[in-house]
Amino acid sequence: MSHPTWNGPTMPTVTTGEPEQPHIPPLKRLGSASVRRALAQHQLPDWLREGAMVVDENGRGRRGIVQFIGEWEDPLTRRVTPCAIFLRPEGGGTEWVVANHGTLTPG
Repeated sequence: MSHPTWNGPTMPTVTTGEPEQPHIPPLKRLGSASVRRALAQHQLPDWLREGAMVVDENGRGRRGIVQFIGEWEDPLTRRVTPCAIFLRPEGGGTEWVVANHGTLTPG
């Protein structure tokens, strides 16, 4: 049987003899796109930043400049990529999007 002990004049504390469990905060959902994007950008290599020259190995070795890194939704699959790489050719032209930065190398 546990005996109440007084912890000051206001609140009694009941001791049960069991060790205290550490407080573990509940997991938070990554609800907002800005939170997902911030977490995803921590996984990018240091050399992959806006303005960097890269080679897209998946795109037959095309060279491009990183315009920006941001969220992109594939129109065919409706899959959202929080940290897609938007590229444009060095001399200008049509942009293209790379969903997986693993196919890019520094150029």
